[in-house]
Amino acid sequence: MEARALEIVYGAVQALNEQIENPDERIPLAPESTLLGKDAHLDSLSLATLLLFAEQRIEDTSACASSFPTSGRSRLRRARL
Repeated sequence: MEARALEIVYGAVQALNEQIENPDERIPLAPESTLLGKDAHLDSLSLATLLLFAEQRIEDTSACASSFPTSGRSRLRRARL
């Protein structure tokens, strides 16, 4: 399962790297790459994009659909429909 998670994250990072024009700004595909925190490679928009790429990879490679909640309010609204 850990290998599967790593495959999903690496695939999402590769997809994000394809959108980055400057090769020096691309995220290294290595377990020690810092995605969040002090020495992070990602800003908030890049993090959101990475999560969307990961979600898409999960949906593409499994029988179940994933869904990241956007906010507590929208989840409640969807639940009432």
